[in-house]
Amino acid sequence: MKLKRICALLCCMAVMCTTIACSDNKVKDEEYNVDDSNNDDVIEAAKEDVVQYLTDGALESSDTVMTVNGEDVSASYLLYWAASNISDYGYSDASAMDEDNGDGSTIGEEILNEAKDTAAYYLAIRQQAEERELALDEDQQAEVTNYMDSLDVNSLLYYSTNEDDQKNIYETYLYSMELQNTLYGDEGEYTVTDDDLKTYMGDNEYLTADYMFFGNSGDTEQAADEALQRAQEVYDTIKNVDEDEFENVFAEEQENADVSETDHTFYVGGGEDEKFANGVADLDIGETALIQSDSGVYIAHRKELNTDSIKEECAYNLFYEQLDSWSEEAKVDTNSNYDKIDITQFCEKLLTLQNAITETENAESETTEDTTNVSNE
Repeated sequence: MKLKRICALLCCMAVMCTTIACSDNKVKDEEYNVDDSNNDDVIEAAKEDVVQYLTDGALESSDTVMTVNGEDVSASYLLYWAASNISDYGYSDASAMDEDNGDGSTIGEEILNEAKDTAAYYLAIRQQAEERELALDEDQQAEVTNYMDSLDVNSLLYYSTNEDDQKNIYETYLYSMELQNTLYGDEGEYTVTDDDLKTYMGDNEYLTADYMFFGNSGDTEQAADEALQRAQEVYDTIKNVDEDEFENVFAEEQENADVSETDHTFYVGGGEDEKFANGVADLDIGETALIQSDSGVYIAHRKELNTDSIKEECAYNLFYEQLDSWSEEAKVDTNSNYDKIDITQFCEKLLTLQNAITETENAESETTEDTTNVSNE
């Protein structure tokens, strides 16, 4: 999410706007005017209140737009996720927001709905952590501090966010890891049962093997021959080693391989090199063999299935199913402020702001580079 910033902005003119408060919501009855052709004006307006700039004065950052289990969610928190979605999906033209999404909604509506769901997801995590009175330790607090120190004004503006929201989001990420340990750690609330493991593994054929890989760099016949020769020399050294000595000898020979791993657990069809996976499946427990593939040569030694890593994957999967469940069960309500969000306008203003930041920093970078070159002369 974080953008690397080159240097600070030049001194620019601040652009002010007039807001008039009416009833419980801040209703703006005057147009929020900013010269979008002037990068300095755009950035300075966003600095005043990025949400106010991006919604053309319809909302302020602190306005509540929705609640999750009764807890307020600000416009800035929600629209950070919308801005992230727009950037992640690579939209460069606001008109895309009005295009059909293929399910009767527009792309813009889907962007906003995803933002709402993500906000609810993070709030639900935070609420569960607070319910269990979890706390971040000193190292985690230092990690938050380091993360916040790495952000500058432009990186925050670029994604329509602020320091408070980013601190909250990063803390929530750390709380999610604490929750995982609390729920599925060694002394957690839940234990991965045999039935859980069986369900997770399904019909997949899981295998465990030690292996070394000798790459066929260059993809030529000569490279293939060289990889096979290297692998053959090591294989001849270890192929007749007793099982109780194999681990030590294997470890000694690992440095001769391009890649190696012990107790590698996987399933056939799960993304491994197909020839390697099928080759290991054809071995008996304790058997070692050379397996040739298109990318190189493997030395594989099949072992008894090690379920420890599978249990870890299963626990991880169960935990995220639990997070999804909390999010889906959360009571999410939007209000009239949420209805004020014009996602097409928001996207247009966001792209304008992002372009202004990029162009300004590029110009500053060129100026710095020119100055450096002159100094070196």
